Amino acid sequence: AEVPQGMAKVVVARVPLPFGTPITAENIRVVDWPRESLPDGTFHAPLQLTSLGKARVVIRPMEANEPILASKLSGEG
Repeated sequence: AEVPQGMAKVVVARVPLPFGTPITAENIRVVDWPRESLPDGTFHAPLQLTSLGKARVVIRPMEANEPILASKLSGEG
């Protein structure tokens, strides 16, 4: 998908994600986010979170539309 100038694709929570929730394709989505405001640890494609063998769970709750950050997830597997 084409990204508007000055924007980046970012994976966000589709719904509130409480502690212990597995990350799945159904509870995340991709949005355009201002490139200059990207938080550290963002993901840019759902496959970074949902590929086989990379199962992750939420270790710090997230609200709907909040960027998924590496610091709020378990390690892979």
